[in-house]
Parts: sequence; structure tokens; C-alpha cells
Amino acid sequence: MAAKRKPSSPVDALCLAQACRGVMTDLLCRCRQWATHYDVPEDVVFAIVADQFLFERSGIPPLEAEYFAHMANDMLTEELIAHYEETKARLARLCAAPTEISRKTDEPLDLE
Repeated sequence: MAAKRKPSSPVDALCLAQACRGVMTDLLCRCRQWATHYDVPEDVVFAIVADQFLFERSGIPPLEAEYFAHMANDMLTEELIAHYEETKARLARLCAAPTEISRKTDEPLDLE
């Protein structure tokens, strides 16, 4: 592609930025699509793609998929722990809040 461009024409910074933004948008959308299809974390799919691109361009062998699977499992564990902590805090607030049962004293209590 670069061979088609005349060497004397300057590169427009705005066009370059917009082209890069378009590529990143497409890449993120495709990562999201494939992550959803395979039910894996989107961040990990993007990390693998970025890793493979960078390592391929530099000539260094990319990291193994097992590394990223371990990272994904660590992320899921952290999410589960955070969810557990949020649930525990919510339950503690609910249990600590006084509950009022509004009924008149002359009416029987309906236990059904």
C-alpha cells in the first residue's frame, strides 16, 4: 500500500488518526463478537490478539494460550470474590436495617 502513495505528499495527521480509530473500533468489535461466540472474556481475547500482533512484528514468539487462559481464570476468580463481597455487604446492610411490620393492634396477625 505504501508503494502506491507518492513520496512527496505529506501524511495528514487527522486522516491517520481516523484510520487508526477505525481499525481499533473494528478490532474491538470483532474481539467482542468472538469472545461472545466462545463465551470467553473479551479482555483476554483482545490481550491475545495484541500480544500476537506485537510479538509477530518484533519476531519474538508469542505467549502460549495457556498463559492467557490462566489470566482469564484469575480475572473470573477476582470477579467472583468481588461479587461475593458485594453480596455479603448487601446482606449485612439488610440484616442491620430495622424492619417495621405495620399492622393495627386490634387486627389478627395473618401468617399465611
